[in-house]
Amino acid sequence: MEEVEHPFWQALKDRTFLLGTTAALLGYFAFLVTCFLSSLVMTQLTEDPSLVAFVNAAVQAPLLFVILPAAAVARLIDRRILLMAVNLAISCVLFCMGLESTSLHPTPVQVLVLIFSLGTLAAFSMSVWQISGPDVVAKSMVAGATVTVSAGFNLARAVAPVFGAASLKLLGFQVTLISGAILALIGAFLPMGSKWPNGPAHTLQSVSADRDSQRKNRRVLSLRRVSQAFIVSLSGSSVWALLPVMAQRRYGNDMATAMGLLSGALGTGALLGALGSRPIHQHLPLVTIIVMTAVSMMVFVASFGVDLPLPLSCLFAVGMGASWFIHGCTLNVFVRTDAPDYLGGDAVARFLMIFYLGLAAGSVVWGTVATTWGLGTAMVVSALGIAVSAFLGLQ
Repeated sequence: MEEVEHPFWQALKDRTFLLGTTAALLGYFAFLVTCFLSSLVMTQLTEDPSLVAFVNAAVQAPLLFVILPAAAVARLIDRRILLMAVNLAISCVLFCMGLESTSLHPTPVQVLVLIFSLGTLAAFSMSVWQISGPDVVAKSMVAGATVTVSAGFNLARAVAPVFGAASLKLLGFQVTLISGAILALIGAFLPMGSKWPNGPAHTLQSVSADRDSQRKNRRVLSLRRVSQAFIVSLSGSSVWALLPVMAQRRYGNDMATAMGLLSGALGTGALLGALGSRPIHQHLPLVTIIVMTAVSMMVFVASFGVDLPLPLSCLFAVGMGASWFIHGCTLNVFVRTDAPDYLGGDAVARFLMIFYLGLAAGSVVWGTVATTWGLGTAMVVSALGIAVSAFLGLQ
């Protein structure tokens, strides 16, 4: 693998990349704020952990369906138009929600349908930018641009819950929704500030070749890698799925602030993991990284099953976020090295689909376990699941 010639932030000096990245992040940020508010609303509508956990399932499930279609559409249509259209759609939905929020009395099912719909839009925008974003910079900056996109999305995950909690307390529910709509609207018009390079031309022959590669790639991912990715995502999803339940039961006096801090801590940890991933992979073998991050995730996940002070829980959340990101990156590298060079991209796309399937399914599983046997039991069992995934990585 060639060394990166420039620090990853140097890619932001490219005007097109800067505007495109900012536009994608604004739309995604608005979606994350809405997810935060929806989790709070769901805990007010029901005390059933399984229904609360379904919010996370509704967030993750769209990623299963849009990754491959987004890749295909981004090859054929001006990606600037796609980014603008999706952000505009998110803005319109949030404006309508904000204007009608005082008269709306949603049911849990309606909340889930809304989040799934917004999640589909956000997932499409996110996938398009991850595919096309690094293409707009010089070849020597492609790797750095890829890291920048990853770090940006994790920064949004860290800041959005904190912003949502602070805005909810200071400005109220309605203004918070409208603020998200305004951010998405700004993101819809930002790509117009620069000329967008055309995507690679795809003839009928190249499209046919892509399909042939995808058919071959179905046999590339080994059963062991599939099982490892599915089990770790299924097990690790317990933290995100049950976070609103934990905040409600343990820090109910100020649930919005507690949930904002915990969600922000997870996002901050993921951002730190994004920044530290490259030097870690340069100095440690992949198997060692898998084992170390799995062990740390086991400890952090199990700790969420114990009633701890909020500052300590936030500290563990930072560690969980960092370990989770590095573990996922390492699995990604394994998948790339297992597959032939000409199928690496397709292998990663299918790996991500399996990973997101585990996240969505885990939200349902751990919500049911928490309802039946309690929050602590759900966290301990999910921690054991992470241990199983680490064992598969050693085989």
